[in-house]
Amino acid sequence: MIEKFLTYIEYERHLSELTVITYRNDLRLFQQFIESRTDGKFEPQLVQADDIRAWILHLMQNKYGARNIARKISALRSFWRYALKMKLLTNNPTAKIITPKFKAKLPSTFRQQEVDDAIKFNDDTNDFEQVSNALIIDILYQTGMRQAELLNLTMARITLKQHGGEIKALGKRNKERIIPFGEELAERIRQYIIMREQICPSGEQTFLLQENGKPITKYYIYRAVHDNMALTSTQHKLSPHVLRHTFATTMLNNGADINAVKTLLGHANLNATQVYTHVTFEEKLKAYRKAHPRAGSNE
Repeated sequence: MIEKFLTYIEYERHLSELTVITYRNDLRLFQQFIESRTDGKFEPQLVQADDIRAWILHLMQNKYGARNIARKISALRSFWRYALKMKLLTNNPTAKIITPKFKAKLPSTFRQQEVDDAIKFNDDTNDFEQVSNALIIDILYQTGMRQAELLNLTMARITLKQHGGEIKALGKRNKERIIPFGEELAERIRQYIIMREQICPSGEQTFLLQENGKPITKYYIYRAVHDNMALTSTQHKLSPHVLRHTFATTMLNNGADINAVKTLLGHANLNATQVYTHVTFEEKLKAYRKAHPRAGSNE
């Protein structure tokens, strides 16, 4: 039944490969726990709420964090919702389970000057790799695209206009959204395309290429961001996703409507976007404490 569920979320709901792997691991872990209590038999129709509570206690005793446990409970809830929907089961033991609360961790971000400096380090217009690295950092910072979206971006999905342009990003579950960008990024794209045509005249549609003319890889994008941001930032995390966080936070800090940011990021609901409002508040609080004479160190 677990395998049927995993097939369903992958091919019917079109959840990401990482989500499917995570759900598989969580459900298998629960299955192993139940089998250890029932002489090797896992029968979902016999699972009770007390079995799940016992598993949660087991996880806590083995030092699993609240966030990790909450995710595993979410996997169980999804599995039983599927089983009920398909009429494979008639009871839902997860209905009585309370998810442990955890403090949401604020996303890491770069400072604008750190991003600007990393791009400047790659302003040698005669070096294809440097031009490509600068473009990767800039396009992630100015559009908030996911790494996977940038990896799969094609020439046909980019439109250059007189003052700026737009990208048709293909997000999760193949949902398309249009992301506008300004003249500065448009000019960087034009410069890259000129150099791109010199190494790839054959009509390859993948937008970002390596110097050998082959499409870039996930590791290539990660390395471009990590290695260059390491030169300018003291941030511990140096991944492409931090640039996505930085885009969202920058937009909100400069007065953008949260619903507009939600649309640009391709979030399915507003809850995913609201975490960035906490980041902007933290930044304003730091500025207040640093600059206001009556703030006080403990206020």
